[in-house]
Amino acid sequence: MGNTPEETQWIKEGFGRLWFIFAHDFTNDKLTKEYNNAKHGLRTRPGGYSFAFGLEESEGIPASPERMQTVTSSDFGSAYFTREKIKNNRINFYINEQFVNWNPTALYHGLNFLSASINNVVSSLRFLNGASASTCNFSYPITRDDFDVILHNIVSEGYFGIEYQVSYSQSMLLNKKDVIQSYSESIGC
Repeated sequence: MGNTPEETQWIKEGFGRLWFIFAHDFTNDKLTKEYNNAKHGLRTRPGGYSFAFGLEESEGIPASPERMQTVTSSDFGSAYFTREKIKNNRINFYINEQFVNWNPTALYHGLNFLSASINNVVSSLRFLNGASASTCNFSYPITRDDFDVILHNIVSEGYFGIEYQVSYSQSMLLNKKDVIQSYSESIGC
């Protein structure tokens, strides 16, 4: 590699921070549900969202757009629906709408770092299995600040959900027998 110990340290720390961010994305429930909705064709809609709030001008009169404070916004992202269980069972559920903002700049740089990481793993494996060091190319940023390009372009609080309050009584909940009976009645059995 030919780096000083200090350079080697910030390269390791930089890739460690990035993979911490990547791991968070892979384990984030909202992003997993977004991915599954897109993968299974469940009406994921493109486009970001904007979330702002403000004090009412007077009771019942919303704040004017100029007085609203934006919490998060992006032109890029997606919206999708989630199935939320009632009483922790598979039969009774309600639907919530979720929104995710994306930042194309962060995605672009993230893919570049992902590519560099894959290249570095392959080069390490080649070297450990006897390849000449001169044929093993490692990729990493030139300066410590280059790692920060992703951190500065992440959409802060890029998730938002509309959670409906669902009121129900125990007598409204269905069981498996109720569902089978309703199917039988609808097809005339």
